[in-house]
Amino acid sequence: MKKITVSLLLAALICGSLFLSSCDKGGSETSETLQSDFAETETIEKDGPKNDMTSFTFQSLTTSMKMELIEDSLYITSLKTESGVEKVSSAVPFALPQTYCTYKDAENSVSDGDKDFKWCYVGYEEYTDDDEGKGYIFTFKDADMEVFYRLFVVERPLMAGPFEFFAYIDNKTEGTLLCTPNDYFTVSVSGNGDPVTMTFDKESGVAEGWNVRGTYFDGSGIYETTLLKGIEDTAYVSTHQNFNAGGFIPMIYVDWGDSGVYYVLEWSNGTLTARGTGEGGALLSVCLDDGSFYTNLPEGDSLYMPSVYLGAYDGDVDTGSNIYKHWFLRYKAPDNMFEDENEPLTQQDMQLGISVAQYGIQQIKWDYGWWSDEIVTGMWRTNEGLLEVHNSAYLDIMQSVGASTLAEFVAKAKEAGVNVTTYVLLKDTELDREGVPTSVGEFGRPEWFSNICITGVGDSADLGNEECVEFYKDYLYNFFKETGVNTWRSDFEPICRESDQENRHFAFGNDVQYWCTVGFGELVDHLIENIDGFRYESCSSGGSMKDPFTMTKASVINCDDSADFMSLHMTFYDSSYCIHPAQLQLPCNALTYTPGSPYYAGIGDYLYGFRCTLTGGVMLSNWNGTTEEDISYWPYYVNEVYNKIMKPLIRHGDLYHILPRPDGIHWDGLQYIDADSENVIKGLVMLWKPTDTEGPEKTVYLRGLEADTMYKLTFEDRPEQNCEVLGSELMTNGLTVIIEGESGSEMIWISEAE
Repeated sequence: MKKITVSLLLAALICGSLFLSSCDKGGSETSETLQSDFAETETIEKDGPKNDMTSFTFQSLTTSMKMELIEDSLYITSLKTESGVEKVSSAVPFALPQTYCTYKDAENSVSDGDKDFKWCYVGYEEYTDDDEGKGYIFTFKDADMEVFYRLFVVERPLMAGPFEFFAYIDNKTEGTLLCTPNDYFTVSVSGNGDPVTMTFDKESGVAEGWNVRGTYFDGSGIYETTLLKGIEDTAYVSTHQNFNAGGFIPMIYVDWGDSGVYYVLEWSNGTLTARGTGEGGALLSVCLDDGSFYTNLPEGDSLYMPSVYLGAYDGDVDTGSNIYKHWFLRYKAPDNMFEDENEPLTQQDMQLGISVAQYGIQQIKWDYGWWSDEIVTGMWRTNEGLLEVHNSAYLDIMQSVGASTLAEFVAKAKEAGVNVTTYVLLKDTELDREGVPTSVGEFGRPEWFSNICITGVGDSADLGNEECVEFYKDYLYNFFKETGVNTWRSDFEPICRESDQENRHFAFGNDVQYWCTVGFGELVDHLIENIDGFRYESCSSGGSMKDPFTMTKASVINCDDSADFMSLHMTFYDSSYCIHPAQLQLPCNALTYTPGSPYYAGIGDYLYGFRCTLTGGVMLSNWNGTTEEDISYWPYYVNEVYNKIMKPLIRHGDLYHILPRPDGIHWDGLQYIDADSENVIKGLVMLWKPTDTEGPEKTVYLRGLEADTMYKLTFEDRPEQNCEVLGSELMTNGLTVIIEGESGSEMIWISEAE
């Protein structure tokens, strides 16, 4: 998460004596510094909140918004697309936290019943941050208590993209509050005709609608709902670690065909609701968990209300998606994803050792189990949270290059031109030793671990426990610093959804995931800030953490956990509406596209499947060991095509879903285009024909071209179809492609004709 600097502090938040009556607005000079897990602030001496404005405007390159203060309530009264299409027709009050209770006893065990906050508007302050963001902080105070609500509304005017809303509840009373915020974001939007929502399942295990080695999950991956009056569409996000579980990516598109809006929750757990209001309208809202979220807010503390993004667009969902994803990569993703032209790094399971740089592979991965030789059940090994090499296979690999320690191995790997990624699990090692995460023995800290035991070996760490987080900051820092490993790859549950412990959260409370998310963010941020070149990437049951909060920390995240090229191809298609393709990794077993292997998915030839894995972040593997056939494709497709030509398109270009979702029967296709690129190659069309059901011809309509530019289209496999066509012709009448035979694939390079 990017650092936030508050330029003007709210004096009235600190000194309740400034308020002469329950809803008086006032202020005086004060100097104070507020600290938060999610905000860094400066000490600034400034007057308190101002009250000389009731109308506030916000602007990005493609969207404008107006908020107005009406009788102590804020309203979003206008949200316009770049062309001026208004998406707000009837404003509703912006939701503020609703319910709380106080405790009668010192043990915080007996409450005095639910009460409603009585928010009175105090004033506004101007706001800036170090990521080109600026806007306003709106302050409210409860009429009966020294409790404040600070709502931050942020624009980034230098780029196309959404507006950001986040907030804090500040408890300045003498005692603990039990807060139930309920909805904390609302806006009413409208358009011509009934709006259609698009929501996206995480598909963390296997793509919906696909069968992988006998495992089939029903569904379509993408869900469209026409909103009539009273009918609602809900996206629920979580980090459930069950196979193919975890709910939906927390993003909803509300589309009217010619324009639309999108809104996104930057958190690991919550609910987005779009409810039809009739006459083309929809009421959009956001809450934590399912709306019944509750947690304690101790005296003097602040409760962070996670960011919500709101944007509008002209055109279709792909247009809105591209605007949003470019904005996210610039302002929200880890800095390396925007600044390092090598990202996303190509990666391989460590099957060929450290010499793979010659093929364009930039990282090798130490997978599950490098810490132990002892198998407990199935493939699961003892001491899952240990950061020492005890697996004989990995020890042999180290010794094969003359290394006796992991640090020596990493040094040799870097000298050869590759980095090393290691699995690190936040689990109970169950070892009676000092200096390791453990619940047993003299140094055991059982209160650091939840009741979740995913593999039957050790319980997951509870990052709601602040001492546990501080331990892991040192434990992981020392490991990465001493070994030189630059990437932490997580699996299973670094963010617990459940815990029987009580710390910042309740035991078995619905605030467990909230506080474990806070702790996880603190841990990853500590490593990023203190270790040069540090990267985090998320496997985590193959995409069950597929949410914007994770994507602010992770360079890449698994599309799914199938290792099947067709399943990954499908989940990439779905998730790439919400997550930048540079951050979507496709970890694939080459045997699934190798005809004749027991894992073969049954579609196309080797190249057909291999090309499916090149659309986002590349991770190569072969469960029977790398073959000569595998290697034969790498010098060209990995080193020359992907690293040098495709990466700039993936990072900087627009992605269009130019054909329907892959289904293993009908043609499917994707297009990357960066018409303004200084590179010779401006774009790429990738087509797959799994069967001959639709015949040998398909007309595809290209997107994002300059209408009056003549383009040269170069076919990778079928040069006889090379042609030069005007951009307007390609977008209006399309390009007809011929692929003979039962199945096949094609890559068509787009450049400007000479």
